[in-house]
Amino acid sequence: MSPWKLWSRFWRWLRSTSWPALASAQTIAHMSLNDEDIEKIAKALEERKAPNVCPCCGREGTLEFAPDTAQMPFGPRANTTAVLSLMPCAVLVCTNCGNVRMHALNAIGLSALGKRDT
Repeated sequence: MSPWKLWSRFWRWLRSTSWPALASAQTIAHMSLNDEDIEKIAKALEERKAPNVCPCCGREGTLEFAPDTAQMPFGPRANTTAVLSLMPCAVLVCTNCGNVRMHALNAIGLSALGKRDT
């Protein structure tokens, strides 16, 4: 299948998805990061040798942490608008081109940050 046909199918699915349910779930799960949290995440990424290079523009040292986590929704499944679960992610933004990169907190051993109440 050509990339354009795949893109077209994805776009049709995207337009048919009920986004209000996803948006409300993301708002509920919002969490701000303090300096200590950012330091823990940076250390975990450094230990795992995650480069501080933007994958889009290739510039080194331009990635900065967003002040909040993102909650990546899993769902909805067919014929439902329910969000099945949310995956807390640390967000890095390139100050040069604006590219966004996310790291799952559970995968880097910091699941407790994603479960903390704000």
